Amino acid sequence: MNREWNDIQFYELRTDDMENRAEEVIYSISEIEKQSKEGRAWPLTEALKTRIKEFQDTKPLIQDLQHPAMRERHWKELRHELKEEFREKESDFNYEKLMSL
Repeated sequence: MNREWNDIQFYELRTDDMENRAEEVIYSISEIEKQSKEGRAWPLTEALKTRIKEFQDTKPLIQDLQHPAMRERHWKELRHELKEEFREKESDFNYEKLMSL
């Protein structure tokens, strides 16, 4: 959703800040749509809406995965289920990496 989120390590992501930014973008899109009936059909506004919806759908997952109750065994099970090797504590594990999984 926001490129700078990809520079932030997963455990440093602040979902409340992310949600606030998403709401700002939604507001901006609605303003564009009010000013121009064509705004609803623009590929850019539709793409932004899709990305925001994707974030909003995954926000609870991000919060759960960041919760202190997530133990190494849970991450191990998750890696096994996904059939992917990743290290959630590494600096390159970020929002983009999570979404790719």
